[in-house]
Amino acid sequence: MSCGNEHFKDRKMEGGKISLLGFLVSLVFTRVVGGAGVKGLASCNFPAVYNFGDSNSDTGAGLSATIRPTQPPKGRICDGRLVIDFIGKNTSGLPRPEDFSKALYTLDIGQNDCYQALFGYPTPVIPDLINNFTAALQSLYDEGGRAFWIHNVGPNGCLPFIRRKILGQKQETLDKNGCVNSLNEIVMEYNKQLKDRVIKLRADLPDASITYVDVYTVKYNLISNAKSLGFTGPFTQCIYNTTCENPSMHISWDGVHYTEAANHIVAKDILNGSLSDPPVSITHACHKSVSSYLS
Repeated sequence: MSCGNEHFKDRKMEGGKISLLGFLVSLVFTRVVGGAGVKGLASCNFPAVYNFGDSNSDTGAGLSATIRPTQPPKGRICDGRLVIDFIGKNTSGLPRPEDFSKALYTLDIGQNDCYQALFGYPTPVIPDLINNFTAALQSLYDEGGRAFWIHNVGPNGCLPFIRRKILGQKQETLDKNGCVNSLNEIVMEYNKQLKDRVIKLRADLPDASITYVDVYTVKYNLISNAKSLGFTGPFTQCIYNTTCENPSMHISWDGVHYTEAANHIVAKDILNGSLSDPPVSITHACHKSVSSYLS
């Protein structure tokens, strides 16, 4: 898959004082890749994948062209593929209207909001964020969307740029890996409320299959085991003041976004469903009831 920006348009979801800005990246794949199959359960064969996300899903052309030097592929604050790129292969054009109800909807939103909660908004704002998220998913459901793959928020307190900024402004405690406790605690509270809402949505939207994906655990494990996985360390970044000759040695590309090497590990660990609720691979995420098929 090309690392250039895919077809996208902005969607703004507003509620109360909070507004969430996400990018709708419309991708069509002839094959959606996942992990191990579920015995006896048919593959979903999604004809399209629509992704709603922040800059982790589409790192954009503007910033990477103006802030600092980049390496090929150009147009992203990344040295290569993102997690969304690993979700599918063999793009085959624009989505068709008739694919809308058969598509997979991936949602990866909340990182920026959790960060803002530390510096401006108190944690009680989290229910507003969850309500905005719910309204957006309800809108997709009302339009015919049925299969939803929802990522929780990763450990913001482990991002090199955010870690430097927070430690430069506030007195903070760090966990055993050197991550900022207060920010990760906000993220974990957001993730808890998000998972609780997903459980409720399964009852409220009876025709939907909704998979909650624990990206936080995958990324925190990556940070915890950075050196054993071949990275120089958990908080080094490829691009800082100069260009980077070996991106694959770093987890972070620019202090916020991951390198292709790190994205590959994250994708591998989430697509097989081992850290999902229900524990089903992405290729089977259209099924509402999977418990009888799980080994």
